[in-house]
Formats: sequence, structure tokens, C-alpha cells
Amino acid sequence: MRGVGRFALTLLPLSGCEAEPAPEAVESSWAGTSPTGSQPIVASADGSVLVSVLADEGLVVRAEGDDVSRLPLGGTPSRVASLGDKLLVTLRSERGIAVLAEVDGALVEVNRVATGAEPMAVVVSPDGSRVYVALYGHDEVRVYDADLSVVRTLVAPGLPTWLALHPSGDSLYVVAGVGGGVTWFDLRESEPVGVPIDIPALDGAGRDGDLQFTRRLTGDPAVRPDGGQLAVPGLWVDNTSAPKHSAEEQATRDPAVAYDMIGLGLAPTNPGLILVELDPATGTPLGVDLRYATSEASPADPELPQVVRGYLAGVAYSPDGAYLAAPMENSRLVVVMAADQSSESATLGGFREGPLATVLTEDGPRGVSWTDAGVSVLNVFSLTMAELPVAEAIAGIDAELAAGGLGHTHIAAAPGLVLSPPLFNDQLTEGRLLFSSAIFPEMATRDSGVSCTTCHVDSRMDGIAWPDFDKIPRQTKTLAGPMSLTAPFTWTEDVLTVAEESRITSESRLGGRNATDAQHDAVAAWIEHTPDVDHADRGATTEAVTRGKALFEREDVGCAGCHGGVRYSDQGRHDLYELAGVDTPALVGIAATAPYLHDGRAPTLRSVLESSRDGEMGDTSMLSEAEMADLEAFLRSL
Repeated sequence: MRGVGRFALTLLPLSGCEAEPAPEAVESSWAGTSPTGSQPIVASADGSVLVSVLADEGLVVRAEGDDVSRLPLGGTPSRVASLGDKLLVTLRSERGIAVLAEVDGALVEVNRVATGAEPMAVVVSPDGSRVYVALYGHDEVRVYDADLSVVRTLVAPGLPTWLALHPSGDSLYVVAGVGGGVTWFDLRESEPVGVPIDIPALDGAGRDGDLQFTRRLTGDPAVRPDGGQLAVPGLWVDNTSAPKHSAEEQATRDPAVAYDMIGLGLAPTNPGLILVELDPATGTPLGVDLRYATSEASPADPELPQVVRGYLAGVAYSPDGAYLAAPMENSRLVVVMAADQSSESATLGGFREGPLATVLTEDGPRGVSWTDAGVSVLNVFSLTMAELPVAEAIAGIDAELAAGGLGHTHIAAAPGLVLSPPLFNDQLTEGRLLFSSAIFPEMATRDSGVSCTTCHVDSRMDGIAWPDFDKIPRQTKTLAGPMSLTAPFTWTEDVLTVAEESRITSESRLGGRNATDAQHDAVAAWIEHTPDVDHADRGATTEAVTRGKALFEREDVGCAGCHGGVRYSDQGRHDLYELAGVDTPALVGIAATAPYLHDGRAPTLRSVLESSRDGEMGDTSMLSEAEMADLEAFLRSL
């Protein structure tokens, strides 16, 4: 990695919520550059300037050649898009959008616009007349005009996380981070209503027999420049089969046993792309294919055979639409493939295969900018931006296509441009990398492609229940907020520290070995650093919330008997719904963690309260419909 000393770094002051307008002496270099999908990196019209966001560090970074300037915004800047001569940046933890302009080769904030809870993705219509913002904490997409005044709201259930807009401006695609759904909005309608895109199931041989794999969507989508195809990154997982080996055998058996299907056939985790055929004129969905994105051999050492898998954090098309590039965030790779050249593979249960290239880069590749000027990848954990040798990757793909084969090309990118020195202390820096990466054998078995973030996206949850050794499903718990206040940990074990839970999860579920106490302490420190989830009703003080709080605390209802204290947990263990010794989960942020209960059986908070009518977990049998609504309102306010 190149040292930061060789670059011209300019630290710009943090602007307030209503900054003074910037001088108007700068001619726009951004017009017409918005990509078709939300991205953490965007290029100027001529490709000479790249702007990217580093969410954890609270920075927006401008790079022109080797010159780098940084604008500290705070607020967890998540995605960036261009609007005329301005840039829009979503501030996930501050419920706002920062409006940026260029002045003398640097970025300044000229305005800040309020949004709802957790604005995640932003895209702009081709004519600049509409701005679409996905509000993760509201289950909606908010639509603004060019002056950033609200025009309408689109209902988009499932924690809307990423967006893509058709080049015609007629169709919007909303990707849910939990639940695995893609929703299409026909923007020609006066009141657009979301229509789920029918994505085929993936069926194949799991570890315990044939099964249907569970789909989770994992990153920013994109529309091909000609409007004929939508690409959405996904991960298909086997969350049905129990681990192959018992808990007692964990200390002595090969951890790869848990991932014994690690070839190019279906495995416990399978990265791929959903490729939706579109009407090029309007963006109307016409059909769906699934494309496999796993490779074989090692880009780091061609002499060491290895299966290359992880989860795809985004996707970008080449300007001519012939190729795709998808960063594999937890595996230090970018996958390049032909957009249309693939073949059906019965062995993969519905996936199509095709030649592809894997490009080794640095830690945390999250976004790709592909312009006529070149291809750049943003590596958010190494804090770098690297040029990708895409011509070499395409040459390998084309050679395989010409030969009629499905071979794979493996190359490496040069060290990247340093965007920022580390802003966290050494322990947090190490903890984030260990928590987020699948390449460290201390944390996960080789070839698995699995990291803590595979399930705990943004240190939260994936909405999926996983079988444990007793085959009773355990839903992924959220890790948001100060976990140290909620011991013991996991669903049923008396685990007293987050560091010990890190060790158990790594060794028992991911197949890691020989991590030091200091490394697990670093993982625990990073988890502790994660803030609580924001959501629309958090902190609400309505009359319904007040009445619901009184019901929650009523002795005959019984909620507060287990859910007390600052995090609403007695930190005890209770026999519950077929499972003995269930740790009481904290309720802070519960509105954003559906589905509920240890096995995910309850899809909504209301269904949790209905299940309590039998008295097994509190007793709501005597409550009226109005009282149940008040109790739910209180829970949503936490």
C-alpha cells in the first residue's frame, strides 16, 4: 500500500446544517454522470475526478490523479449521486442529505436537507428533475424535486436499502436488505404502487439433502446503459442443514467439515447476480436469470487451489454494457463477467455459469466506478481506491468464450491510492477487519467465503434463522448498540463476554482457528462501537406510547418482568417455545429487527404480541385491540 505522505491531503472544515452557499465560479463537471444504481463512488463526466464516501469514518473524499481532499461530514455518509453541478450524499445516522459543490478543486457543503430515518441510497433521474432516497428506517422511498422539496412517498416494505433507476426515468427498482425482495415502480403512473419482481427459487443439494436455498440481497444494483437489463447482487444460503459435526467435535475436527461442499457446486453460501431482462424503452421487467459468481483457484497464489466466494456489495456495467464488475466486499476481490454470455447448469439448481475473472484488490471493496476513462474500486477497510486491470480481465473472459469453455482468469490490481489515514485506534481498526473479512483463517475456514458480516450486515442482522447443533433454528441477533450491557450472549448459552461469543461463533460456525484473545477483544471492541439502529418511531412520545408503556409495566401483562433495565432485558434465561434457557433479548431498536422470536416465527411485532395471548411469554389475553395497538406503539418507540 502506498504511503499517505505522497499525496496532497486537504482537510476541510465540517459545515453546519445550513452552510453558506458556495461561490458560483465553478463550471459543472458532474452533469449527466449519475450511475443507474446507487453507489458509494461516482466519477465526473470526463472520469478525471472520483468522489467516494467512507461511511465509518464520516468522510467524503475527492481524488483527482494523486491529489486527495477530504470533507468530514459525520452522519455515516453512505451513498453519493450527482444532481447537476452538485453532489448529494446520504447521511444515514443524521436523517439527512448533504449537498456538496466543488470550489477550487475541493468539496464544500452548501446545504443539508432533512429526510426520514436512515437514508441509505440515492439516485437521480436522467433529466435531474427527481431525486429518489431509500429510507431504511421508514420502509419507503421518498421522492424529491430538483430543489429537494418532497414530491411524494413510495411504500417499499422490507427495509429498502439500495436503488436503481432506468435510463428512461420511467422505472425505479428498490432492493430490500432484509427479506430478499426487489420491487418495481412504474413511474409513469400518477400514484406508483410497488410490484414485486418474481425471482425464481434456487433448488439444489444441501448438506442434508435437496432443499431450497434462502435468498438474501447484498448490494447496490445497476441497470445496463441500454436499459435492457437490471443486475442485483445476492447471496443464496443453506440455512436448513444443521452443522455436520457436533459442538464437542469443534475443538479437534477439521473446520472445513462445516463447509464440505466447497467446490464450484452449490455450497452453504453462494454469491451471484439476479439478471432481470427489461423492456429497454420503459424498464418493465420481462424475465429473470440467476448468474453464479464463484470462481476456482487463487488470485493471491495461482499454485494454491482455492474457491473464491463471498458476498457481492454492488455491481457496475461497462459503458458499452457488455461486461459487469461486482466487488466482493468480504473477500478482497472484484468479479468481472460478461453480461450475457452464460450457460445453463443443472448441477447448480438454476444458476447459470459463464467465464469470469477475479481481480485481487485491497480490503473491503464496496463500490466500482466504470467509465470510458477506466475502472476504479473503492476499498473501504484499507481506505484506498485502486485502478482495476479490466482490459486484462476482459481478455481472459473473451479467450474463454472463444474457446467455448468456462475457465477463470485471476489477476491482481496495483496498490491503491490512499484516501485517508486510519481514523480509529489500532484495536478498532483490527476489529473491523476481522469482523468484516472472510480471508483470515483465524476467523473463518479457507474457501468458505464467510465473515461475521455475512449474517451481521452493518453489525445488525440478516432476518434469517439458522439451525444449531440441536437443529432448532436460531435467528441472527442484531449486534447494534452497546452489547456489553446485555450479557449473557447468544440465544441459549451462558456466554458472558462478546469476545468469548466471537470465539464461539468463529470456531463453531465459521471454522476459524487459533485467533488470539487480543483479536477477539478487537472484534468485541468493534461490535461495541456500532451505534443503535434508527427507525421512524424511535423516541416517539405520543399518547399511544404513554398508554403502551403503562401496559408494558402492568404486572398482569408481564412484559417488564423480563424486559427491564436500560436495554429492556433482565439478562436472564427462560424456557420458551420449545427451547430451554433462552437469553432475554434487549428491546432497544426492536422495530427494525423483524422477524421475531428465536426461530423467526413471528413476522411482525403485532404477531409477537398475539402469540403472548397464550401466557407462555407474558400474557396479553385480556388486552383489547386498542390496547394491543398502544403496546405495539410503545415497543416501536424504543
